[in-house]
Amino acid sequence: MAKPVADLARIAAVVSETWPGAEERESAGFLCRRGLNGGRRASAGTPLRAVTAEDLKTAATTMRAWGQRPMVAVRSDQPDLLALLKSENWQDHDHSVYFIGPTAAVASERPPRVSTFAVWEPLAIMIDLWAENDIPKERIAVMRRATCAKTTIMGRVDDRAAGCVYVGAYDGIAMVHSLAIAPEHRRKGLATHMMREAAIWAQSQGCEEIALLVGRDNHGAHALYASLGMRAVGTYHYRSTE
Repeated sequence: MAKPVADLARIAAVVSETWPGAEERESAGFLCRRGLNGGRRASAGTPLRAVTAEDLKTAATTMRAWGQRPMVAVRSDQPDLLALLKSENWQDHDHSVYFIGPTAAVASERPPRVSTFAVWEPLAIMIDLWAENDIPKERIAVMRRATCAKTTIMGRVDDRAAGCVYVGAYDGIAMVHSLAIAPEHRRKGLATHMMREAAIWAQSQGCEEIALLVGRDNHGAHALYASLGMRAVGTYHYRSTE
């Protein structure tokens, strides 16, 4: 039986496995991640237990030693951590929402023929598309170093490559990252086609659920994912200090 979809700690663990840091180190009750410019998800620390202000300072020193700004990810089910970070004047930014839904619902329709292809590893044209959408080579490196089951999906519109997305699978959940569509091909249904292909691939990996992270204010994307049978189950954001 699938575990509850609103288990944010479980979803966060899937994010960590599918979008890993280049190095991970336990420090004063935190799991610190070295991101190597792979984005905040690969760089933010997370607590392994109840932590104190002194623990927070020690973890911050560990992160600074890697040459990166100290940062912690805070879920909506972690009020004590949030209170600690506020009391230490860590600044908030980049609020996002967790969406999750049954793969069976998202995969209920097949994408049009030759509109989507699942392939590992990513093709050169996909890497170019990501770069054009502000997803640089350092984030491609994150995809490559993930040890989970994984794939990328290329989307096509008007007989050309127009979109791409990376998907990793862990603990029965497929996590979608870095969905990008060329600006001139947006609002043509390609994101829906790629999400359906992602869910079909997820089913082949035994995943009953598919999830993703989306900006809190990206209401258009929220509507898209809701239309596919997914729902918002919680939020998270980052807190950082100098």
